[in-house]
Amino acid sequence: LTAGTAWTLAYHACIVTGWPVWWCPLVATTVGIALVAFYWPRWRRSLAGVRRSGMAPLALGLLTVAVAAVTLVTSRPDGDDVSFFRRALVQLEHLGEPFVLGDSLYTQQGLPALSVLHALTSQEVGWALLAQALHFSPVWVYQHGPAFVAAVLLPLVFFLLSRRMGMASRQAVTVAAASLIFLILDGGPHRSFGNMALVRLWQGKCIVWSLLLPATAWAALRFLGSPTPRNWGVVAM
Repeated sequence: LTAGTAWTLAYHACIVTGWPVWWCPLVATTVGIALVAFYWPRWRRSLAGVRRSGMAPLALGLLTVAVAAVTLVTSRPDGDDVSFFRRALVQLEHLGEPFVLGDSLYTQQGLPALSVLHALTSQEVGWALLAQALHFSPVWVYQHGPAFVAAVLLPLVFFLLSRRMGMASRQAVTVAAASLIFLILDGGPHRSFGNMALVRLWQGKCIVWSLLLPATAWAALRFLGSPTPRNWGVVAM
């Protein structure tokens, strides 16, 4: 959450100010350091609690490995490759300029800018820049990187949400495992739950539906139970 929040805030700041693209990682790093410093005391207490939680971390770790492996061996290209990621590919050739806000599919000058939704979407540009820094294929990283990160977090989010609803650790692990097994088995048809939530987990909308909405529900319930500034910050992120 802190990494995604730092990158998104930096991206939006660069769009508003017109700063060049290469400034964005610097701004994101600065914001990320501030967020880590703010939440570090809580993270230390959480890590101490994990060490006292028995076999649940091991079970969640095995679930994470299994689900993350699925994202690395599946490939489901989609129209988002063109409608969202092409602008990020074009941007790689203009790192010293402000972010491109026009539709990169057309060369005609003077066309209207993209919609606000398209222009403010930061994920694609972030993965393209990371791929270039690592000398990997940008398209491969775009189709597998987001899915891998989201899949790593899915078991934990399902577990935490179940715990927040009053389940014991063993029950929460069982719920998380059952949910993921269902999504894997249901991943065939294009608009099935499993396809939208796992097979196409690299797409921003699928990450929002599958990961961020349950995570927000967990964070909101925790804030309602303990309305502190730090808990509200997690909801905002």
